[in-house]
Amino acid sequence: MVVSHHTQTQRGIALITAMLILLLLLSLSLGFALLVSSEQRSSGVDLDHSQAFYAAYGAMEEMNAQLAYVFTNTYAPQASDLNPIVKAPPTFSGVSFYDPNNLPTNNGYELYYPVDKNGNPAASNGQITQGQYAGFQGQITNYTIIVNAQTQNYSLTTGNAGAGIINQYGSEVRLVRTLQTVSIPVFQFGIFSETDLSFFPGPNFSFGGVVATNGDLYLASGATLTLSSQTSAYGDIITDQLSNGLNNTTSPTFASQYPGIVQVTNSAGGGTYTTLVTGPGAGNMGSITGGPSLDETANPLVCPKGPGSTGTPNSNWTTISISTYKGQLRDGAFGCSRGTG
Repeated sequence: MVVSHHTQTQRGIALITAMLILLLLLSLSLGFALLVSSEQRSSGVDLDHSQAFYAAYGAMEEMNAQLAYVFTNTYAPQASDLNPIVKAPPTFSGVSFYDPNNLPTNNGYELYYPVDKNGNPAASNGQITQGQYAGFQGQITNYTIIVNAQTQNYSLTTGNAGAGIINQYGSEVRLVRTLQTVSIPVFQFGIFSETDLSFFPGPNFSFGGVVATNGDLYLASGATLTLSSQTSAYGDIITDQLSNGLNNTTSPTFASQYPGIVQVTNSAGGGTYTTLVTGPGAGNMGSITGGPSLDETANPLVCPKGPGSTGTPNSNWTTISISTYKGQLRDGAFGCSRGTG
């Protein structure tokens, strides 16, 4: 009697096939698991790095704002005015500031500047290379902000000269920003005013020197007023009324008294000019219309205009100042962001 092994052979082949399929499925599962794990880890690293970056950036902006406050209130700050800033870094959950060189006097939230013999910020003579006062000589003080932020998602035990320091670390971001404060001797200006400044000549009048004011600049003319150098105001450029409030609304004769034009140079050498249209109803190219933004003088943080002010900011002013006048006519808007100077 002959026994057939065909059925047993088929059963063996089916078992091998099933095992191969299971091995393939296992390999695919492991591959997907590794891929998901890698993606999660990559996303975690990106998130961790973003957390470190934005913490460092936020800390830098915080120090920048505090320095701006100090400079606003103190013309020449001393070390005693600046030291409290670096001693009080902002706090962020899961982020610390540290000095990578482990210097005991630094904390990763740092401010550097040249010092004099008393340890206070020291200025040096130099030429201004950027901005509306480029080419002027001034007393320049450089300040460098350094922020070194590190997340605390991982830990590593390290030794420092046998001290066994434990560092909690993850992503690390280091940001550096350089600032300058510049004091410009006023004798370099043709006209400099600490308060509001007005030009309202009856006949033709030309002025070739640099014009600057820490208040508003009022421009009107009975004929043609020509300004041939850089012209700027820390406040606003106002062309539709005089500083005493005289305009078409308060005086019917305003238009007849000041029917002329104001032209301001649009080139560094003063060779070409653009007409600044004056007078209500005839178009306006000033930074604000309908009167000054009064409250900004007392509170620069009230933008674009303070309560009770009659002025309305000119939405086209940035284009007029930077493009039309090539930066030769600028305003500061009392520190508001709409200013161009």
